[in-house]
Amino acid sequence: MAGLTIVYTIGDLDSAFAARDAMVAGVVMPAGSNTGIVSGYSRTVVTGDTTLSSAGDESYYHYDFHGRVRVTSSGHKYFRNCRFYGNGSLTANTGALDCTHASADNVEVEDSEFIPEVPSLWQDGVIGHDYTIRRCKIQRVVDGCGIYNTADGTGPTGVVIEMCHISKLGWWYPDPNHADGSHSDGIQIQGGSGTVLRGNYIDARFDTTIGDSPWSRNSDASYRAMSCLMYTPNVGAITNTVVDKNWLFGGEISVNCGSNSNAGNDLGDFTDNRFGRDQYYTGHTLDFDSGAAFYADGNVYDDDDSAVTVRTNA
Repeated sequence: MAGLTIVYTIGDLDSAFAARDAMVAGVVMPAGSNTGIVSGYSRTVVTGDTTLSSAGDESYYHYDFHGRVRVTSSGHKYFRNCRFYGNGSLTANTGALDCTHASADNVEVEDSEFIPEVPSLWQDGVIGHDYTIRRCKIQRVVDGCGIYNTADGTGPTGVVIEMCHISKLGWWYPDPNHADGSHSDGIQIQGGSGTVLRGNYIDARFDTTIGDSPWSRNSDASYRAMSCLMYTPNVGAITNTVVDKNWLFGGEISVNCGSNSNAGNDLGDFTDNRFGRDQYYTGHTLDFDSGAAFYADGNVYDDDDSAVTVRTNA
């Protein structure tokens, strides 16, 4: 790929990265200080969209990608301490990192940032399947992460999201995707099985310095987004997710699996998550469709450790 040097590295051994590697999901709360990039390194700058089209393993350390990164080939594509700025001239939905191609099969990102330079109603953080992100910071996007595989809508997603900090989402109106403006979620799953979400901190509120004024929500001082986690099986049935030991705050509904299109699906396990009490719709903390199967245990409110009551839609 023109203008890009591929660096093959065994690993970073300095104390900052060693401390990151020692973080335990669900024990250490992700924050601005322990997610995102580690400063102090010289950086390789790539301008324009990047497509990784050659099969095989590739490693990228300390890169700034000023444009969309798209994976269209197999092999372990590893990124560490990278910034993904996205593309500021979009006309269709995508991610700053796009893993939607059928050939993408093992994308891994650690200690990196997805923060668009030019926020857009078309811009998400990471989208697709077969990706793992750890200790990443995601801000100034519509959806932090989108999870689906159009080549195998009900098969394994291959997605693991651990110890990430997702916050400061954007909202736009009008939005061609939705008549009432952007449906902004920390993470949205649109199909597939086996997604793992563990030890993340998701704050589903808007960054009011970007996008449009929340015209329909001006009476709401919190400017809530839609959800921390949204389950909408647009691509295929959603099954067997693992949602464990996350911190989930804000949103109209914190975890929204309440769509009747989830009926009949075994959505998986929701265990030991900690919730704020700041949902716009009071009591809508864990919402499920009454026809969906799930296992929920150990979920509590963060302020006093009292149990969260699961709500089901009749």
